[in-house]
Amino acid sequence: SCNTVNSVSSLESKLPFPHLSAATTSEDFSSTSEDDDDDEEYEYVEYDMLTETEVMGSEWLVGTVMDSNPNKIQETWVRLATDRDGKNVAIWGDNSQGTWNFDVANQFLSFSKERFWGKDIWAGVVDDYYYTQGTVRGWNFFSAAAVLGQWQAKRLGVDPDEAGVAPWFQEDDEDTETPGIVNDGQPVNNQSSKEEEMEASTEDSSSKA
Repeated sequence: SCNTVNSVSSLESKLPFPHLSAATTSEDFSSTSEDDDDDEEYEYVEYDMLTETEVMGSEWLVGTVMDSNPNKIQETWVRLATDRDGKNVAIWGDNSQGTWNFDVANQFLSFSKERFWGKDIWAGVVDDYYYTQGTVRGWNFFSAAAVLGQWQAKRLGVDPDEAGVAPWFQEDDEDTETPGIVNDGQPVNNQSSKEEEMEASTEDSSSKA
């Protein structure tokens, strides 16, 4: 059996934890210390968890593909800032404004564009400091909330060498590339049902506010 050490740390203080496979049979227990060393296998795993501080003030290049026009990539930037009253505000490069929220426990990021006739929300689970992606949901006075499209984003103002290759350009186990929007002309993959549930929760919170 395996004993797993679970830990959570910020990106700037991430630490590797050994995963030790220990012998459990009587024969293994009677082996020499040299044999025990050979039997031990260590796997170093990094547990990264973003904090709200690491999201606050960040700027992202966002590429969006709407279902209504799947051949067009809408590209702009968004700054996740705070106003004088401490409210989280999303400032867009196309002069739109909205709000943003980061659920630290679920690592779920959402930011919106708000208009007098409705609202669109970009949301998704964040598992990378430099890149993120998700779905766009929206509603207005004339239609109920629905998924409108998909998006990908990369953090601006960082060292590109540290950021590395975007996840959607990396090869998986089958040596196939995940399609991407940012710096590519292909749509992203559909997101999980978990993201949709979190987006729905975000919408409920926004409507109550």
